[in-house]
Amino acid sequence: MWLVLWTVFVLLGHLLFDANTLYQQALSQQSGAYALSERRLTDRVVLVVLDSWALRTLADDRLMPKLYARQKGGASGVLWAPRQTGTIQGILTLGTGMAPSGLAAIGLMSSARFEGWTIFDDVAARGENVSFHGGPAWLPLFGDRGKGHFRETGHGPNFRDEDVEGLAHSRQALLSEHPPTLSVVHITETDVAAHQYGTERPEYAAVLKFWDDALDDYLQQVLKPGTTVIITADHGNDVNGSHGGSEPIYRKVPVVFLGQGIDRDNHIEMNAADMPATIAVLLGIRAPGAAVAMPAVHALQLTMVERGRVALISYAHSLLNRAALKDRPDLLAKVQGAFPSRTDDPKFRWLTDHHVKDMLPRLQSTFRELEEHVGFVRVVNTVDWVFVVMTFVLAVLMLWSVAPAAAALRPPLWAGTTALCAALLGIELLFGLRITHADAMKGLIRGGAQTAVLPLVLVAGGGLSLAVLAWRKRALGWQLAREQRFLLVVLGYLLTSVLYPVNMVGLIVAMLLAAWLWQNPLPSTWRWRWLLCALVVLTAGTKVWSILGESAPRRMAVGAALALAVSALMLHWRASLKLGWWWAALVLALLMLPFSCFNLLGLATQAQLMVATAVSVGAGVWAYRLCGRDRWLIWPLLPTLWFWWWGVSQPWGLYLALLAGGGLAAAAYVMAAPVGNTRHVRLLVSTLCMLMTLSLPMHVPSVLGFVLVTLAFFQWQPLLVQRWPAVAMAAVVLVAARYGLFDVYGYADSPAQVYQLKHLDLAAAYLGDESRSIHGAVLMVVLKIWLAGVVLMLAAGLFKPWRGWLDDVMAVAAVLVLLQIGQAAVRASLAFAERSHQYDFAAFSMLVHTGVLILGMLAYGPLRRLRLMQTPPAVSP
Repeated sequence: MWLVLWTVFVLLGHLLFDANTLYQQALSQQSGAYALSERRLTDRVVLVVLDSWALRTLADDRLMPKLYARQKGGASGVLWAPRQTGTIQGILTLGTGMAPSGLAAIGLMSSARFEGWTIFDDVAARGENVSFHGGPAWLPLFGDRGKGHFRETGHGPNFRDEDVEGLAHSRQALLSEHPPTLSVVHITETDVAAHQYGTERPEYAAVLKFWDDALDDYLQQVLKPGTTVIITADHGNDVNGSHGGSEPIYRKVPVVFLGQGIDRDNHIEMNAADMPATIAVLLGIRAPGAAVAMPAVHALQLTMVERGRVALISYAHSLLNRAALKDRPDLLAKVQGAFPSRTDDPKFRWLTDHHVKDMLPRLQSTFRELEEHVGFVRVVNTVDWVFVVMTFVLAVLMLWSVAPAAAALRPPLWAGTTALCAALLGIELLFGLRITHADAMKGLIRGGAQTAVLPLVLVAGGGLSLAVLAWRKRALGWQLAREQRFLLVVLGYLLTSVLYPVNMVGLIVAMLLAAWLWQNPLPSTWRWRWLLCALVVLTAGTKVWSILGESAPRRMAVGAALALAVSALMLHWRASLKLGWWWAALVLALLMLPFSCFNLLGLATQAQLMVATAVSVGAGVWAYRLCGRDRWLIWPLLPTLWFWWWGVSQPWGLYLALLAGGGLAAAAYVMAAPVGNTRHVRLLVSTLCMLMTLSLPMHVPSVLGFVLVTLAFFQWQPLLVQRWPAVAMAAVVLVAARYGLFDVYGYADSPAQVYQLKHLDLAAAYLGDESRSIHGAVLMVVLKIWLAGVVLMLAAGLFKPWRGWLDDVMAVAAVLVLLQIGQAAVRASLAFAERSHQYDFAAFSMLVHTGVLILGMLAYGPLRRLRLMQTPPAVSP
């Protein structure tokens, strides 16, 4: 108990430290708004955001010919999206001039609006209107600054219907007697299509062609005198439709300026953070002082002197007067070197065309060179590394509570401890190199054969030497592997989490195959064939999917082929081997492998609901018949079905369904006989139904899939001599299923999941919906993660042979999650200097993993107190 409390204390202390660091970052960026221009260039501005729109799609006239032709009549070029290439990050940067950080984004959950000052506030302060049409977050974050909005709810398979309706709503507003001064239109279907098809398939080209026609018709009607339209994107994508990286392919997106106040220039280059300042010049309003931004002056109809004046004012506010540079004399000298020495006139009335032509290129070049150094720059922090060491020490201490690790690690046998620490250190060095030298290695590989030949030869030589050494010492290696199978599983998981060679479902598949082989001895030739099959499955988790991208048909084809191959091999040995649930579980896991879940995105909302209902009812009837026709296995499903079909439309529907589900769970437990598995099965089904109530219908098959795969693994009854490797494998299955369930609702390392509450809760309108409470939504998220842990632990404890080992399984599972937290802590500790932008990502990742660990402890504790996770004593006749 003391170890658990100390673990929670250390983890919470680290999170508080990170929260304070990001709070100081936010304080360092505070600055007042400032005026850039004395005259207004246009009456109204429309910002059109195409979600996930890459620069290459507008490089020629093949994909979007009408927009390609239109851009020549205005200004166009490249816009660099923020380093975190996600929709929310792009929206916040385009709207505020500042990219959000991971933990700073959590602050937005306390209310449904962005609390800082924005250009939307200045428009509203002048008595003019702001309106938002479509998109996942514009209205929740900024909507209270205006009126006449159109809210996107995500209905329909690809968002097209609502995107078209949003565009029509914007057109109607702009053609009315009192059009909005500043409006935003966000089109989501382009992102959905890129993820679903990749960007090189005809289906994606058809989507772009549709929006090319739709936007051309829109521009013909709204692009009148006094109106300016800016078309750009929140982020780009690669050829597979993926995004999230910081490479140019993800960050470079088109930007097109059309209409009033726009000059002709097709070589514009700007950042997303420059957009609010550029709009501020167009509308004659103030720019956000906290942003490090310089307006795209070459795109605007300004005189040469006006361009110079706007550039100098923004340069002074963004760089020259920035507090972050006061402690960096080298950078401050560069900033001052590009700035004119004459500062007696703050409005720069002395400027002439000659001054501007000579000064402006130098000013812009210095600004682009130094802008990334002006924000919050971290330095190496000893406290970070103290937390890293403490996290790994806690992991080793947790291992001491498990017998085989204790025998190898405790004194006086320090050899095991030394070897384990050396292995941990070696793996973490690999992880550190992956973080600190990733760009250098990518550049080396892309630099051509002449650049890469020597390093590749050295790497190949080193790998060959290690292979020869391993072959010569193979007898000793096999002996150590047999003796320390338990620790090898733990270290293998850590190596997997460092190098990311497989996804979580791939780990589950590997553990299922290993357990099935273990209980069914095969001839040596077939063992090698199965080993080759396992390697293919594991490789598919990284190489195949990266090649296929996020194209649903191709991924499904590969997953189905793997499932058929494994089924054929298992059925070939059906006469001599145990199949049981293993065949079904492996096929199920392999079908989930391509997407880490069952992909139902192509179905309409009503179809998803019908599939979820059919699957849930089928699973309930199967459990009812399997467990002696116990009606208490059917009743808990009724509140879930009621909520899906009727209660979801009511503000109180979710809470009523959860209350009814909890009441039925308590009644089922109390009324069950104290002998046998009746209580256990009833509680498992009841909590599973509550978890499904909190899930989107499209996620229900995946939830049931993870539960069934977990049940199949724990049906294995290992021999006593197999106990400790089996315990380690069981811990990997539980942790992988936990993260797999979490990834069904959102990504464990993604700050974007804070906003995507529609993916975390069925009622897809908590964020910004006045009829629902954001605090209630957050509580539902916490309840959901806790329920997922309870369901998986009940599934593990359903089989009596495992109940005496579950304390050890949970201890090892805690170690595995602690190792994940340690990885995030290492990433955070290495996020300094030019990698400072990675800190918020690592801090948020650490928060998520810590939440999974603490909620897992809170899930196992009550079940253990109820004696559901221990072998019950024998009952006297």
